[in-house]
Amino acid sequence: MDKSKFLKIFASVRTRVLLGCILLMSFSGLASTFFIGRLLYTQLDERIHEELQEESGEFAKQAATKNIQADRYSSKYLADMFRNFVDHEIDQHKYYFLIVNNHIYQTSERKLPNGFYLDKTTLDSLSNLSITETRKIELDINQVIYYNAMPIYWQNGQRGILVVVFDATEDRQSIMKVMTVIIEVTTCIFVISSIAAMIDTKYILQPLQLLTTTASSIGDTDLTKRIPVRGQNEIADLTVTFNEMLDRLQASFNSQKEFFNNAGHELRTPLTIIRVNLEMLSDDPQDRKETIALVTDELDRISRYVNDMILLAKSERPDFLILETVSLSDLTQEIYSKVTALGQRHWQLVNVGKGNIVCDRHRLTQVVMNLAQNAIQQTQFGDPISIGSLMKNGKALFWVQDCGSGIDPSLEAVIFDRAISGQNCTKEGERMGLGLAIVKAIVEAHRGEINLVSEPERGSKFTIAIPIDPACEMLRI
Repeated sequence: MDKSKFLKIFASVRTRVLLGCILLMSFSGLASTFFIGRLLYTQLDERIHEELQEESGEFAKQAATKNIQADRYSSKYLADMFRNFVDHEIDQHKYYFLIVNNHIYQTSERKLPNGFYLDKTTLDSLSNLSITETRKIELDINQVIYYNAMPIYWQNGQRGILVVVFDATEDRQSIMKVMTVIIEVTTCIFVISSIAAMIDTKYILQPLQLLTTTASSIGDTDLTKRIPVRGQNEIADLTVTFNEMLDRLQASFNSQKEFFNNAGHELRTPLTIIRVNLEMLSDDPQDRKETIALVTDELDRISRYVNDMILLAKSERPDFLILETVSLSDLTQEIYSKVTALGQRHWQLVNVGKGNIVCDRHRLTQVVMNLAQNAIQQTQFGDPISIGSLMKNGKALFWVQDCGSGIDPSLEAVIFDRAISGQNCTKEGERMGLGLAIVKAIVEAHRGEINLVSEPERGSKFTIAIPIDPACEMLRI
């Protein structure tokens, strides 16, 4: 396998997740096995220590009780008491012996386990004990010997040492068998879990692979492919988000395509007019004057389209608006004085709002002027057009209402789109251009919204609502 392919596989998300799961399961299995073994061995040590101390204590108690009735030390009595005590013990892994005067006085019939040597040094060490001593002798991992040595005192001052030796080899071997079973079971579970993890990670990460495949298959002109959503988890949320992003990209792509197609169509007409008139330009002064006037008018129209497109492009920038605190009543009066100069209509100022708002004075004026210009195109000489403003529910409302022909219901859903459609025409055949798209861009930059109510042959009413402070509205979002 190529080294680059190997590194790519090793660095993949699935491999890393799978390795993480395997390492976690390995660590958990090893740690569990280790701590279970330590716990079993510790419990065995504690149990043996308790048993040895209890047996030695029981012998010491019997000796002290019997000696209350004895006036002197009797070897026969001591031997009988030791024999009776040992005969009641049925554990084959225990060995008892009694030391008196540095000599072994009595022993049990069972022989000492291998590895415990009762030589002179050990005998002297045990004979000189003044307190109970419990020790563990580890010969290897499985063979371990415990012994408990307890001093025994008689009333006449005589003392002895009772030693109980316990061979824990079989107990530890039993623990080792249990640990072997645990290791085998853990290994089987580990193998099964690893296989399940491989299948599970493949299923879980399959949407990511589809995401990669879909993303790589998307071309400049095809944004129609979508990833199927499966389940209700984080991967499904990512899939939904990716599909929604594709929806937005497709809508933007289609809008941009339509925008430039229609923009090209709109600009082609004035350019053709300019070219034809320049080619037919004569030497007659009057004809030259008329041609220059016509060409200048068409160039102005092109300039307006270009400026509108530049403005729409700038509307996405954070510095598009220059915010300032403005008096709503002053701004309304100022706008009204400007719109009355747009055309000979019956202009009406029906309401003036009170209070201050934070906005871009010039952009907001441009919004109302564009709406007023649109109203002029929908009406005739002397028709009423009303404008007004109002402060309501923390928002500033501006509206422009006319009594013209209204907006075709089929265009209401797309009338604010940036595409320049030849079908978006007034009754007089004048194109709406980018005016309403600019209105929407400026209003949305203010974190506001725009609403249209229109009835055929009864006019239209455009209402915009912007928050008193767009910056505060942005923080809430």
